[in-house]
Amino acid sequence: LHQTRVQAPMMVLLGLYFGTLVWLTGSLWAGVIAHAANNFAVLVVTQKYGSAAAAFRAPWWIYVLSAVVFAGAMLLLAIDRRERDRFQTL
Repeated sequence: LHQTRVQAPMMVLLGLYFGTLVWLTGSLWAGVIAHAANNFAVLVVTQKYGSAAAAFRAPWWIYVLSAVVFAGAMLLLAIDRRERDRFQTL
């Protein structure tokens, strides 16, 4: 379903994100839940705003905040994975 030139790069990035979640948590459910949450958010926005959602542009600080939260979450997951791996080798 993600065959347009505009959607394809975003789908690759989301796929990498979901795959990284699975690798960091060691559970397929992390990727499944993140994918479901993403689909639900898109569904809600589409239902509420319809085609007007495509023209919406958030303020710059929303993008910065999102990047900080994303980076922080991934960092915490990476730290947790490293700790789990360290204890499993003992």
